[in-house]
Amino acid sequence: MKIVFIDYMGTIVSEESRYVNEVIYRCHKQAHTESPSEVAAAWFRLHDSLLGKYCGRDFKPEHDIAVETFERIMEEYGFTDSADELCHGLEMHWMYSPVFDDTKEFFEECPLPIYLVSNNDDKYLEEAVKRLKIHPAGIITSEKAGYYKPDRRIFQEALKISGCAPEEVVHIGDSLESDVKGAMSAGITPWLVDRDGRKEIEGVRRFGSLREVLKELRIG
Repeated sequence: MKIVFIDYMGTIVSEESRYVNEVIYRCHKQAHTESPSEVAAAWFRLHDSLLGKYCGRDFKPEHDIAVETFERIMEEYGFTDSADELCHGLEMHWMYSPVFDDTKEFFEECPLPIYLVSNNDDKYLEEAVKRLKIHPAGIITSEKAGYYKPDRRIFQEALKISGCAPEEVVHIGDSLESDVKGAMSAGITPWLVDRDGRKEIEGVRRFGSLREVLKELRIG
């Protein structure tokens, strides 16, 4: 193994923040859903389906996809709001979501170069890296590749930029679909970070934290 690929949202920063919670509650209150989780689940299902649609020649930045998702959710649930204002809350979430307490240690002590591989737009990831004061060897985003995870082509772009073959890389992430299955589609070994102990996939190594990953990398 020569380098490490790592996911951003959900792996080095939390998928929960006051910003995203405010957005979800705002939609829930107007949509009159039984719970905030209902409208959140509907939003993410639509958002993820659009990530698969707007790739290659039809590529759209995630910001634009998020705006479209809000517009369609408002139509589905029959309420009126500002999609741009709602998306601004997500922008804050993408840049300023709480960092996990083992992230800085991982970046400072990892024995291999680390490349971030993320679906987030360039400007949000660049701001997050600056805020967190971490120093990846490279950043590969959907904007650079023109494809979103789990599409294998974002991982292939990461391999091209890093100059490594699939067998020389491990990809670390928290999502079974985007990270594990996506990496496997490109021939890359996935390692699953499962902080809550609720995810499992046969044949894939599972770690409870980045500290556990770091320990394994030191042994290797």
